[in-house]
Amino acid sequence: AILYSPYYFYFILIAILILKIMLHNILFIYINQCLHNFFYFFCIKGIDKVKNSGIIKQRSKKVKHKRRYSVANLSDEIEQFILSIFTDDDRLKLSRNDLAHYFSVAPSQINYVLSTRFNLDKGYVIESKRGGGGFITIVRINENKQDTLSTILQELDGIEALSFNRANCFLQRLEREEIITDKECDIIKSAISDKALSVISNSAMARKNVFKEIMIGLIRR
Repeated sequence: AILYSPYYFYFILIAILILKIMLHNILFIYINQCLHNFFYFFCIKGIDKVKNSGIIKQRSKKVKHKRRYSVANLSDEIEQFILSIFTDDDRLKLSRNDLAHYFSVAPSQINYVLSTRFNLDKGYVIESKRGGGGFITIVRINENKQDTLSTILQELDGIEALSFNRANCFLQRLEREEIITDKECDIIKSAISDKALSVISNSAMARKNVFKEIMIGLIRR
């Protein structure tokens, strides 16, 4: 009588549904574990092999090298490097292409540094020849105090106004040749800065006159 009871059939049906759900969950867990193992052994292990081969390490070193010069002022880096290999001969021969390759930059970047950091205002002359294979010679002008100041005065007489950047070039040359100290250089920079001359309508012309009087004072002392 119990076997033919309707409650018995309901119990069997519920048990079958529970068993089906349990088997489904077990099968799902098993498939998920298999996929996880497959991903680990064929993907993670593959990445480890690439890392161990040194490919990623080499690329990371190159990225770090480029990032170093992108954070710092690249022009300053190149300028300091050139100054560090200068000898007492005051003549330095180097290749623009090799220098560009060393810093991983275009040759135009090297040309920019040479034209702005090693110009006549700073006491340098660039010598280059056609067909020279990209080689140039940087000549450092070494004059005595009077000659240097007289040269700067002649250049000031040939212009109507003086920008702060060009005045800064003159000051760097005077400091390099030990005509002025680093403290004197900072004081002169402050005196001829755009902020100090902001109340004057033509600040560039006033800067030229002030700078000229400073050069005359340096000759007399």
